[in-house]
Amino acid sequence: MKNYRFVVGIDVSKKTLDVCLMPVQNDSNCFYVKLSNSLKGYQRLLSFVKLHKLNLGEGLFILEHTGMYSLILSLFLKEK
Repeated sequence: MKNYRFVVGIDVSKKTLDVCLMPVQNDSNCFYVKLSNSLKGYQRLLSFVKLHKLNLGEGLFILEHTGMYSLILSLFLKEK
């Protein structure tokens, strides 16, 4: 199993993403942001992760399967 530096939990809805970024070393802190469920929001998600000086490959992204509302985000994250 890979050792991750952070976990990102994403609650997906039709219009928005509620995002909680938690560093593994300090799991009592949740850095929260609400983004649009769109390409612009996905790009802001990447910026949000980089803002905390983290690389995408060091994290585990967890989101619920909501069909068409989460499919594009899943494909976007897989590509990155």
